[in-house]
Amino acid sequence: MNKKIIKINFNWFYTEDGEGYEEHTVGEYNVLSIEEHEPRGEGDKWFYDITFVDGHKERIFNPNKVVYE
Repeated sequence: MNKKIIKINFNWFYTEDGEGYEEHTVGEYNVLSIEEHEPRGEGDKWFYDITFVDGHKERIFNPNKVVYE
């Protein structure tokens, strides 16, 4: 059973102003969907495909936080 993902945080960073993450949320900033993919074999990792309304996709590995509906 696939759970619907509504937000993903990734790419932790630290600056002199503090720390933070990049973030994508479905329905904000042209994000259409976030899809989770589990490993299929030895050496594979979990990854997440983010689809935008213009059709392009970004693939995220090693997220810091995933929020499900």
